[in-house]
Amino acid sequence: MTDDSTKTNSGPGSLSPNGERVGVRGQLPTTSRDDGLHAFVEHLYELAEREDRGALAALRRSLQDPTGMSAAACPYVVPFLPREPDLYRERAYFLVAALFALDGRHATGVSLGDAYRRIHDAARSADGTDNPSIRARFVALLDAHPEDAGEHVRHAASLARAKEVALDWEQLLRDLLSLRHPDRWVQRQWARDFWGRTSTDEGSTPSLAEVNR
Repeated sequence: MTDDSTKTNSGPGSLSPNGERVGVRGQLPTTSRDDGLHAFVEHLYELAEREDRGALAALRRSLQDPTGMSAAACPYVVPFLPREPDLYRERAYFLVAALFALDGRHATGVSLGDAYRRIHDAARSADGTDNPSIRARFVALLDAHPEDAGEHVRHAASLARAKEVALDWEQLLRDLLSLRHPDRWVQRQWARDFWGRTSTDEGSTPSLAEVNR
């Protein structure tokens, strides 16, 4: 694993080797976004901080529910949903809550693009050769229709958990909620986070087909 990867301990309040705070609501960075979304993420950290295993198990059940929104998770998610009904947005809240309940470690500013870059760098061969499988999965995430992105996000979170790469959960939720923007600015930012910080060797340079989507 490269020096800049976010390798963390599993317990709340631990530090990564880079000194990043992980896993405790009270250690999350302050934000000027005093809105319901931030309150929702704070609520998730409260559940983890209290080690509320029942609540976390209920949140995880959404991953097995065909609708993506388990009834057991509703008491912990529905109070924070936007007032205007929007199935896509509701599913995003339930998905992030479920993934958080699997691994609630936090790393400020680590987007899915940044996480994939860290996973990719960790999977490079000893001679620095590009890993085509990881890269292909990331390109599939960028190319996915927003309505179909959930499965790709679940796989990305699973890879991150396996490689001990923590995510910024509030940023993830905000990104998912903006994924439908016609300018695709979230996907473009993820692409910059992935390719903009890797080495400039030929193996890590994106093809025109990958960037002109």
